[in-house]
Amino acid sequence: MKTGLFLYGALFAAAVTHAEDAPSKMAVKQSSVDDLYSDSSDLVEQVYTGSKKDPAPAPAPPTVIYVSPPVHTHAPTPAPTPSSTPAPSTPSTPWVMRSKEHNQVQPFAQVVGDNSYTAVAALKFKPQLHITSGCHSYPAVNAEGEFSRGLKPSGPNSGKCKGSGYGSQVYGRSAWCKDKWAIMYAWYFPKDNREGARHDWEHIVVWLDNPAVTHQKLLAVSIWDGRKSNYWTLPLPGPVFMDGSSPKLDYGRLNSYERTLSLTHLAGEFQPLIMWEQMTENARITFNTVLWPKDLMPMSNSSFKSHLEKASDYW
Repeated sequence: MKTGLFLYGALFAAAVTHAEDAPSKMAVKQSSVDDLYSDSSDLVEQVYTGSKKDPAPAPAPPTVIYVSPPVHTHAPTPAPTPSSTPAPSTPSTPWVMRSKEHNQVQPFAQVVGDNSYTAVAALKFKPQLHITSGCHSYPAVNAEGEFSRGLKPSGPNSGKCKGSGYGSQVYGRSAWCKDKWAIMYAWYFPKDNREGARHDWEHIVVWLDNPAVTHQKLLAVSIWDGRKSNYWTLPLPGPVFMDGSSPKLDYGRLNSYERTLSLTHLAGEFQPLIMWEQMTENARITFNTVLWPKDLMPMSNSSFKSHLEKASDYW
């Protein structure tokens, strides 16, 4: 009986001991499962999120912004003043020395729309010409550079030269001379008196203080005296010799064989003005090349400066 009770107690104690140890073993087992899931979640995290166990991703390439090079813009060119008569263009044909009958040379049209101060001043003080005796003025050269043959100095003083059907011309060129602005105006006549010569150039110089100011001041007028090869000058011509800002000139007899210009109270006519810079290159070549038998073109490159200096010595 005692032996049976002992065996029963032993079995009961063993069962209790086994029951106390079971949670511990289960905890261990549970811990191992948790570790498995934990490892699995880490693996998933590594695959989908790129954890530290993966190599660090390569850095994104730097953003490159392309900037266009600066464009150098210029101020817009102002639209030119509309001109009903554009400045003559240079002929496409090369210059050849050719002459024409005096009444077949066509003049340049006066340029409209040239707002340079030199052109504006030249137009403002352009003289008017009265013819008392002798030939009327004619164009000396055309746009192609063909020049007038003039007339033989015979017959009546105004024979065959009472005016061209194409109209006349006055030539102009200007420059500074001894701190004054000089504008030369020149006219061409096909002949002088019958005892004179084929071709005649007459010119004057108008002196201003400054062509670039709004109100230019007329200082003097110098008139070429071909007989003495010098000038006579009238400072501040009186109102009787002026029509506004325009000097009044007369072309008439100086002696039995020569004519010249002089200031006058008589009203005259205006001729289309063409400035040196407005002519075609062929026309300028002609004026710089042709040796008129009696007088050189006074505003040619070889004569212009010396004429201005001589004119400035007389006032």
